[in-house]
Amino acid sequence: MNHDSISREAIIERLLASLEPLEQVLVLWEGGSAAFDRLDEYSDLDLYVKVKKGTTAMVLKQVEISLESLSPIQVKYVLTSLPWPGVSQAFYKLEGASEFLLLDLALIEEGSPEQFLEVEVHGRAKIYLTRKDFTLPHIDRLELTRLLEVRVGTIRDRFIMFCPFLEKEIFRGNLIDALETYRRVFLDSLVALLRIRYYAPHHDFGVRYLQHELPRSVMQRLDNLFLVNSLEDLQMKSEEVRIWILDLLSEIRLEGIDNLVGRSMNP
Repeated sequence: MNHDSISREAIIERLLASLEPLEQVLVLWEGGSAAFDRLDEYSDLDLYVKVKKGTTAMVLKQVEISLESLSPIQVKYVLTSLPWPGVSQAFYKLEGASEFLLLDLALIEEGSPEQFLEVEVHGRAKIYLTRKDFTLPHIDRLELTRLLEVRVGTIRDRFIMFCPFLEKEIFRGNLIDALETYRRVFLDSLVALLRIRYYAPHHDFGVRYLQHELPRSVMQRLDNLFLVNSLEDLQMKSEEVRIWILDLLSEIRLEGIDNLVGRSMNP
């Protein structure tokens, strides 16, 4: 088999042909980069299958039979202990596919509280199969506002509580411990606040898609803060992050979380 002979289109077509006859399958759609119109040669394939309650194992077996009929499965990786009831997720690497073309498959049972379809969070899903027409949902503005009001307070309190740990490790000369504190306490807090400030629905996305959602000048400044080459450099950059975090907390308070959420719904 030639290298990269298995395309994303071939995987989608094979799964669609296999799943469409099954009454247990209710909806099949693609999310990820495709839903945000950002596909490139490095994109993986994010597929979601909504199934009737209690049929996940049967549908998953059919998915794997279908994949094997297209190309042998080289590696399968199953996520365990997911936070969403009724959701199962697994990754597949197929022989003959690009090393970047992993299949990220989520099976969602009917009735699960998480559907991964809100436009502001997950983009505009590409629907390949549905048993009945439906409209893509939007985030609940009030619910997200309430959640973020709590989260901003938690971020602030956590940062104030643990930021001295970085200085402690710098004084001790422990570069690795200091870097870990810098990443988990300083940079994680900064990124979360930048998310809320510029695109609230992705407040919990970490660094994913940052380059698409932050102003270029902000992204360039952030890039520099992720690059640390010594304890002295870390000390200077951590102080810049500390000041930036305090500034963001003030900006968010002044603008209002409800306004930030509303802006993301009406870009």
